[in-house]
Amino acid sequence: MTLRPNYRMLNETLEMEVAFVRWFRKGESLIRPKVTYAFTDKFKGIVGGEIYNGPADSTFGLLKHASGAFAELRYNF
Repeated sequence: MTLRPNYRMLNETLEMEVAFVRWFRKGESLIRPKVTYAFTDKFKGIVGGEIYNGPADSTFGLLKHASGAFAELRYNF
């Protein structure tokens, strides 16, 4: 199952999204929240993370220790 809700507010200046992947038989999942704020039309800030979960012998279970957060500043010219 996959799900990716996205919500924009403040005249599309602020955008929030969560990507979610779940394998029910294997019992593993990935959650990727992300928030984007447009300071100007060309300059954006992005904050988010990736959270892996599952049994130790599964793909996402092996990546569980690679879960983390990120921040990005983007300038488009």
